[in-house]
Amino acid sequence: MHCPTESIKERKKNTVIGLTALTGEPVMCIIIIQGKERKVEIELGVDYSAHWEGSPDDIDFIAKNIGPGRRFPGGPTCRFCGKDIPCLLCNM
Repeated sequence: MHCPTESIKERKKNTVIGLTALTGEPVMCIIIIQGKERKVEIELGVDYSAHWEGSPDDIDFIAKNIGPGRRFPGGPTCRFCGKDIPCLLCNM
């Protein structure tokens, strides 16, 4: 299974792990990126062309801005055998 890592701009080490069910069907892709501290913007992905929804002071600001077409679209989706596989992205 191959997951795209084009969004990783700096030369940092990363690990990609494909998880499958016992049937062999792909379930999830785990991407671990080297870092000195946790950065939520890396884990959520950033679409700089998307507009902000609400104010950063709003209690639901992050929730309003997560998802496809929004400021934080999420990590990359892997396509394997015609199936979109979600990823779990973290930096450590």
